[in-house]
Amino acid sequence: LGTVPGAVYSELLQRLADVTGLGCVATPYELSLDHYAASYETRRKLDAALVAAHKTRDWPQANSDSFPIFGLGHSLGAKLLLLQLDNHFYNRIVCCAPNNFGIQDSARLFRSFLLALNGKNENYDDNTLWQNVLDVALSAAQLAGVQVEPDPETTLQFLSRSANSVDYNKTELITFLSFIDDRLDSTNDLYDALGNRRQLKKNVYRLAGGHLECVYAPQFGLGSISALDLVINMIYRALTDPPPGPSLLPVSGAQ
Repeated sequence: LGTVPGAVYSELLQRLADVTGLGCVATPYELSLDHYAASYETRRKLDAALVAAHKTRDWPQANSDSFPIFGLGHSLGAKLLLLQLDNHFYNRIVCCAPNNFGIQDSARLFRSFLLALNGKNENYDDNTLWQNVLDVALSAAQLAGVQVEPDPETTLQFLSRSANSVDYNKTELITFLSFIDDRLDSTNDLYDALGNRRQLKKNVYRLAGGHLECVYAPQFGLGSISALDLVINMIYRALTDPPPGPSLLPVSGAQ
């Protein structure tokens, strides 16, 4: 979805801008197995957009202390943000349904997306042509030893190493939005990998729904405004509430 953010995240970002008064920049990336390169690509595009906004829209310079920068990522986009953690760039980071999976579970994510397009949930038992194609592609990838880079374990090691070696003089809070029915969520592993550092606070909001609650694309039959508004409310809290202590904070879908 990160390759076409305008098609699936525009409603989320527009409503978030209306609620918070923030300027929002969406940074697409090319889908590949090299997540290091994709992370670098999103940061490079963001830097270029901020320079342009400073020149044409009178935004403050990005390195100004009076200009907070927040990172918001969904699914793989959340992983790409966390791979930039040691750059001291974001004041706060919000990870919605973060995905830190390898090839096999990424195929499951694609299957869930296809089922959603057809109005089915993740537990639907199908034997369609798409499912057969995914099975063949997955088997071929496993035989060839294909894996994403960094793989899930390396990503966790990176976060643990960064959390223990870097003085977080800018990023004060990382918030995870985890959805109860999401079988593709990596929140717990990523949260644990960050450890407990006084300089870096972390928090979790647990919401009702599945992996695509951040998406609104009625042309594809995806998403609902009520679910989106709940997500936006939680993002707003993540960006404005005082940093909590290092503990999980469960939140029900009714709040």
